Amino acid sequence: ALLAAAQSGEVDAALVRELSTKRQAEASGLKVATYTTNGVESLTLRNTRGQLGDPRVRQALAHAVDREGVGNGFFEGDCIPSDRLFPEGSPLYAPGATVYPYDPARTAELLQQAGVTGLTLDIYTNGTAAGVELAEILQYQLGEAGVRATVVQRTGPESQTAFADGEADSRQQVPVMPPHPVQALDLWFMPEGKWKLAGPELESSGLGALRQQLSDPSLSEDR
Repeated sequence: ALLAAAQSGEVDAALVRELSTKRQAEASGLKVATYTTNGVESLTLRNTRGQLGDPRVRQALAHAVDREGVGNGFFEGDCIPSDRLFPEGSPLYAPGATVYPYDPARTAELLQQAGVTGLTLDIYTNGTAAGVELAEILQYQLGEAGVRATVVQRTGPESQTAFADGEADSRQQVPVMPPHPVQALDLWFMPEGKWKLAGPELESSGLGALRQQLSDPSLSEDR
């Protein structure tokens, strides 16, 4: 409806988020401007599901994804490849964090070290055309690395609930980061949050202490 309104001249501009809509707009001759958000296209893994509990397995999956290829191909250069959840400039940005570059051979090595053969993975997606297409690209890349992935199409709320409740191996999603780092920690990692990604190692990870530190009221709301 927004695209049709822009094409007919009913509106001067329209904000759209679907990649397929952007392509249609460009094909119809409309001028398309892109902008950067703090949303993160991610394949989020549930580390309490079976073999995903082994860090080597999660690292292997990280090595199987070609972020540069996805950013330049599927997103046509409009997505900045990232190997961290929180962007540079965030108080939660980790400049010294270990990164896992695209390396399918390393995927095979890590799975062998973990004693894992025939790894399977369910990828829950929100059912939008772009979401399904991206999940299928991830499915292909994982398959090239020897991992048999299955794309599970659900509505956004359904896939969100399945992942939050621990019923899904992974979820392809585009969460927008809250403005304050404490809100981000609560959303992603804390036991009472939506995603609960920290798992049983929460206390030893130091996230609780970090949350207390970031709760300092002297931190501005826009950090």
